[in-house]
Amino acid sequence: MYCEKCGTEIHIVKEYDAGLEQQISDNMSSIREEIRRQIEDEEKLKRTAERKKHLRLMAAAAAAAAAGVCILVFFLYYNFLRPTQARYVGRAYEAEQNGDYKKAAEFIDRALNLDEDGDVNQLLLKKAAYLEEAGEYEDAEVTVREVIADKNLTGDELIDAYGSLIQIYADQKRFDEISQFLSESPKEVQSKYSDYLCAEPTFSEKDGSYQKSFHLILGDDSGGTIFYTLDGTDPTIDSSVYSEPILLSSGEYTVCAVVVNKYGVRSKTARHTYQIGNGRLATPIVDTDSGTYSGVAMIKVEDPSSGKVYYTTDGSEPTEESNVYTGPIEMPSGNSTYIFITIDEFGNKSDTVERNYTLTPSAQVSKEDGPSYIITALMNLGQVIDADGTVTGGNACYSYEYEETQTVSGYGSFYIYNEVLIDSAGNSAVTGRRFAVNVSNAIVNLYTTGGELVPIS
Repeated sequence: MYCEKCGTEIHIVKEYDAGLEQQISDNMSSIREEIRRQIEDEEKLKRTAERKKHLRLMAAAAAAAAAGVCILVFFLYYNFLRPTQARYVGRAYEAEQNGDYKKAAEFIDRALNLDEDGDVNQLLLKKAAYLEEAGEYEDAEVTVREVIADKNLTGDELIDAYGSLIQIYADQKRFDEISQFLSESPKEVQSKYSDYLCAEPTFSEKDGSYQKSFHLILGDDSGGTIFYTLDGTDPTIDSSVYSEPILLSSGEYTVCAVVVNKYGVRSKTARHTYQIGNGRLATPIVDTDSGTYSGVAMIKVEDPSSGKVYYTTDGSEPTEESNVYTGPIEMPSGNSTYIFITIDEFGNKSDTVERNYTLTPSAQVSKEDGPSYIITALMNLGQVIDADGTVTGGNACYSYEYEETQTVSGYGSFYIYNEVLIDSAGNSAVTGRRFAVNVSNAIVNLYTTGGELVPIS
């Protein structure tokens, strides 16, 4: 409102009522208290709601964490803790690396006890290998034979199984048994491990009686070593080693032989008996009879129909180590004894023949004088200058060595000498010239390799 006179705003002042004022003040206090309580209640409700929300969140988080832990535990168990064949095989490998083969075999056993679709035979072979390394050979063999007994094995699986069994036997040096069980195995196994199969050695001759000696030939296709005996005893690696045909001469022999191949596998013993008769050869025919001779004489023996003629000059019986008769022998001066025998390649022998000779030389020229006649002849030709045989125009000299006495048809007997050239330093060399000195008249000739006389000039 405004004043009609001055136009200013009119302020209306209420009549003051003290009681009313107090009442209003009290009412306002009540209102404020109520508002404060409402605010506190609302804040309590809000805090309660927040606590409940927080608890719900914590519960949810705890539940999630628990679920995560469960998932983690399940993951770890399934992937790292749950027993599996692969896991046990891995632990077996770790034990193997530590050298504990027995523990490795136990882990393979645990793998085998699990109901999984793994290769049982391969696990069994692995277990057998660990048992073998641990020295548990009997258990290893039983395990491998369990695999071999499986009728559903493929060819390769069967070959692998037999390979494991061979290794177990070889480690125990049971070589004889390897060949035995392989001989009863399937053909594909025998083909794979043929080196371990060791057949008996073959004999070139059957058992029986024989009139003459012969060489027995032993054979083997495995490439092994043949050991043999001749007295019926079982051969060992210390027995005779077969390297060439065995000579069986007169007598009775029981020849036993085995083959030991490169793996040490031993064959069965082959045994054969032979009776060799006393096959005596013809006695040598000596054309030069015992007696007394003068001049040059030659001892002649006819060629035998078989074998070779051997002789001695010391009174002993000849052997294959004695002198071999190859042609007429010059009879030595004085008294001599010759014993002859025939021996063939099989060791058969003849009876011996003995001859006794006495030779009285009738020659006018001795063997010792022959070189002087040669030097005299060469001095006459101007090839040497003195009795020492000094070569003309040089310092070297000739020397003459007796070789043999030869009879030249129509000319008589001659001493044969080789010419040797000796230099000033004492070195010697055969010149190749041979001289013949007639034992009766001392005539000197050159003597050719063909046995001819050539006059010197």
